[in-house]
Amino acid sequence: MGWWLAVMLTAGLAWGQSLPGGFRFETQLHYDWMGHRYRLGESDTLDRYDEKGLSAVLTYGDRFGGGIWAENRATLSDRSVRDALAVGWNSATSDAIRWAFENRLEVKDYRWRGEDLYGSSYAENDLTAEGSWPLSAGLRLAARQDLSFVDYQKATSYFRDAWLSRTTAELRWEPGLLWEVTTAYMLGFKIVPDSSGMDYRTHTISSSLDGSIGWTTRCQLAGFLERRQNREQEQQGNSLDLMMEAGIEYDLSPQTSLVVQGDLEMLTYDRPDEVYYDSWSIVGKAGLSRHLSESMSVTALPLVRRSVARETTIGETYREIGAELDLDYYGIGKLWGQASVEIGFRNYDDAGEETFYSDYYSIRPTVMLNLQLSKQVDLDLLLDHEPEWHRQKEDDFASSLLSCSLSYRFR
Repeated sequence: MGWWLAVMLTAGLAWGQSLPGGFRFETQLHYDWMGHRYRLGESDTLDRYDEKGLSAVLTYGDRFGGGIWAENRATLSDRSVRDALAVGWNSATSDAIRWAFENRLEVKDYRWRGEDLYGSSYAENDLTAEGSWPLSAGLRLAARQDLSFVDYQKATSYFRDAWLSRTTAELRWEPGLLWEVTTAYMLGFKIVPDSSGMDYRTHTISSSLDGSIGWTTRCQLAGFLERRQNREQEQQGNSLDLMMEAGIEYDLSPQTSLVVQGDLEMLTYDRPDEVYYDSWSIVGKAGLSRHLSESMSVTALPLVRRSVARETTIGETYREIGAELDLDYYGIGKLWGQASVEIGFRNYDDAGEETFYSDYYSIRPTVMLNLQLSKQVDLDLLLDHEPEWHRQKEDDFASSLLSCSLSYRFR
């Protein structure tokens, strides 16, 4: 596969600044680092994964416009060789009836010892067909079919060949005055050829509501209910999953808004036990958001969380208090960025001698950045670090992530 990357790089350099009509070419240098630090016995232990690579991306057409489009991304790194080819067609966005088709084939070949720690060489194909039709003014019906297959070179208990199918029908209503209401149903299947015990089907109903009340209040409500059933009825794992999110933002002044958010998640099993146990979690946030300028805003949200796990003794029940501080820059000019800090204290309920957890403080700074160095060169950066300081020092833990890339677009 390395030869295909060489061909694409050669073609891009040969075209230089005058690509044929409809084609775009981009090269990208990237580096990713992930680490987990914890105590093992009397010493600190660091598990780390890093990867350096070069990608070449050749694109034809407009994926979100009308007509045929294609994209090929070839990547060569110090750990793997990868190629992903996607081709598709969609009707013009102005058409009342819209259609789109897409097929994506990805092949990844690991080239270093110990690959089983992170994955196995594989080939994966994803096929998607979708369409939407107007039913009346402001009301549209959409349907989508996704079909995927992944084939691992060395199948293990963690990496198994599988078929996935998702069939979705959605109604979208826009009654006006900046309101939008959607509701959808999805039927899903997973088939694992060499392990029928892992086969299952899902029925999912989802809905969302988004709009404004007057000129000062904006609200959002979304949720889904999913029923999962395993193929073998004697298998554990049949479940009902409910998730809901709600938010409201009220303008106190042209620059300052009151923000209130809430999340609820409930998971119940037909036959709960120590592994598949019922649980629920609820979190509430309330704070202020202020526009510092036309392109910058800051939001501070204190939060409380309660999580309860039933029929288990491993200590998944806790209370948490904390806060989120977000700074957003909206990309005026050559820079777009977001910085956030989450702090919290988690207090676990008494779970007896078998508890796997201890109370801890945590802080999580995150930075996302896109800097346009020139009309052709972009720098992207993601930093994330989350240390935990536990009451039982041997449980101290920290996870870190660094991802950066430098892209050059041929014009």
